[in-house]
Amino acid sequence: MYWLIGSLIIIVMMGVLAVADNVIMPTVLSLLDMVDTSNLPLALTIFATFLLASAQFNIPSIDSHSVDKKTSNNATLHTKLPFRVIRYLVLALLAAALMIGSALQALVTHQQAENTEITAPIRVQALVHIEGLSDSVYDAAADGGYRQVAVITNIAPLVAELTPQELATKTSNYLKVDKNSLSRNYDVNSNEVSIKVSEHRILLNAYPRKSANDSQFAFLNDLQPGDEVFMSLALAPLATSEQAVNNPTGFDSYRWLRGRHIDGVANILAVSPILVNSNETSNEISDEKYSKQSLDSDSYLQRFRTHIDQGRWRLRQHFYQDWSAQTTAAQQAKAVTLSLLTGDRSLINRDTKDLYQLAGISHLLAISGTHVLFLAIVLAGIVVLLFDRNYSTIYRRIPRWQVRWWVMIGAAFIYALFTGFDVPAARTAWMLLAIGFVRLTLLPISTMRVLLALAVLMAWGDPYALWQAGYWLSFIAVALLLKYDDTSY
Repeated sequence: MYWLIGSLIIIVMMGVLAVADNVIMPTVLSLLDMVDTSNLPLALTIFATFLLASAQFNIPSIDSHSVDKKTSNNATLHTKLPFRVIRYLVLALLAAALMIGSALQALVTHQQAENTEITAPIRVQALVHIEGLSDSVYDAAADGGYRQVAVITNIAPLVAELTPQELATKTSNYLKVDKNSLSRNYDVNSNEVSIKVSEHRILLNAYPRKSANDSQFAFLNDLQPGDEVFMSLALAPLATSEQAVNNPTGFDSYRWLRGRHIDGVANILAVSPILVNSNETSNEISDEKYSKQSLDSDSYLQRFRTHIDQGRWRLRQHFYQDWSAQTTAAQQAKAVTLSLLTGDRSLINRDTKDLYQLAGISHLLAISGTHVLFLAIVLAGIVVLLFDRNYSTIYRRIPRWQVRWWVMIGAAFIYALFTGFDVPAARTAWMLLAIGFVRLTLLPISTMRVLLALAVLMAWGDPYALWQAGYWLSFIAVALLLKYDDTSY
């Protein structure tokens, strides 16, 4: 029953996501707008815990030595029958509630994505907030394009072409007024286009154009996570953009972008040379006012994640120093080293990527759970070795395996965050935490069951993770390894 329900939950959520793109459900969607579904994952977790506890409940039988054998069998049968019926009914209701709740969670996530998606092409000017590291760097000499996930706010229609100097003037005017008064929704009606939300998460694109003056785009490589800058953009929806067209290899870029929670794509038309949050411009407004607005706009977790991404960006810049003065072989040696360390493949050119794909080892350029686990094991071994030699008295209060476990958890989560906290790395970190918790509490739960529970929980947290190849490769690979390990014994 455990495996059946877990598998059905994932299948139901995948089915809802696949059907929701092609089926209009106005009645259900209107009900979702009226109900608060923010705590739905927590409710599903509670229902699942209730279901597991009920499944472990067994009705005790009557002692056969105290009564006649025939009488004992009849009494046992009559005693167990009502309880079994009630028990199976409760289990069926809880299982049905989990299925319905899982489908609802997938539908809610789809509805949220539909509410923020770009529906038609339009040109706008907007405040761009850089989020994470760029997927590539702008290199006019090597025809390298710039791709960056960003959040755009303060969206306004672009009625005329803007130069970088005009955007810089707009930046100065923006800093002189109250930011809260500008954070409003714009209704942009042009060619039946309407943007009614205050922000979008988009994929920025900038490619070298020989006929245009692209010197301003070199500034894009200096943008680090957390920077804010005004840009004029040409927005396009996922369904009609070039990134959403399936190529002959079978790669579905629409689902890949949806899995990253991208609302649309945008070609960069012009970039302001002045950052909104730079040291030079921030002096024009009160430091106290600026810091208070920063505290209000970002949560502590978001700011912590931004600091981690800025550390990754500085490491990339270290590898990117004097890039044009180096040979192609030296450049790609550094690019591959950076990718092996942090999973940042932005400096790798197309020829190197093709060579790795031809050799069948392109997966080495991405951080997997194996990287995280090996690092955690090595660091835990070093710490335990130091404790054995110098601080062995600590084992009087805490067992050796718990010292190793805590070090592995810390190393796994820090390294996973530093590499982007993608699904494979996140799965490894949460798996280490769950396995240690099971051993600490002495619960009779197998590792395979912990793996399935973690797969379901991650799907509840982000249903679009089911569209990511890393989700399936990570969990299926670990399941096969665990199965092989059980069979070998």
